[in-house]
Amino acid sequence: MEIIKDCLEFLYFLSGPAIAVIAYLALSQIKVAKEQMEEQKRSLRVSSKRDALKLTSEQVTVYADKIIPLQSALKIKLKGEEINFLDKFEIEFEGDSIKVIPPKEDFDLQELIKAGSEFVSVANAMESFSTYFASGVADEKIAYLSLGSTFCDSMQMMAPILIPLSNDGRRFSATLRLYYIWGSRLEAETLEKQKRDIEKKLSSKKQTSVKVVGTNA
Repeated sequence: MEIIKDCLEFLYFLSGPAIAVIAYLALSQIKVAKEQMEEQKRSLRVSSKRDALKLTSEQVTVYADKIIPLQSALKIKLKGEEINFLDKFEIEFEGDSIKVIPPKEDFDLQELIKAGSEFVSVANAMESFSTYFASGVADEKIAYLSLGSTFCDSMQMMAPILIPLSNDGRRFSATLRLYYIWGSRLEAETLEKQKRDIEKKLSSKKQTSVKVVGTNA
């Protein structure tokens, strides 16, 4: 009986260090697993960013090679048919929406039927392009640097037609979403530049005054 008791006590004293070793090994494995997970996350982020940059580059090329020629064909058709009222609409970005202000003079939207085929081709191509950026799959900030101005110039003409067509929020939603993002940004940049120019002019103006005779004022 004493022998069993001694053995149990011996095992008890041994179990302390053993448990400590097991706990240490378990914590080490947890730390390793955590580091592996962090590394996988970093690799995934790098891979996602690389894929986004690749897709962005591809779509910028698509816009230059395919969409711009379609836009040019539409402009030529509109000019040939003497349809010029689209350029007279005004666009404003208010809150989370795009506001279209029609021209004061009369116009007939039915005239656009003459350029219907060209208009639809441009609208569909721009929607396909915009989907990648409006969804966040491609990097819109990078694409904006090279395409922001030309995209917004084209949308200035097309928005008065696309917005009524998209009153259900589904048709051409990606194009209008990207136009809102880029158009608002472009407008803010323009205003910021004007602000800097005004501040520069103000700082260069020397303010002078004439003292009233007999006073220190």
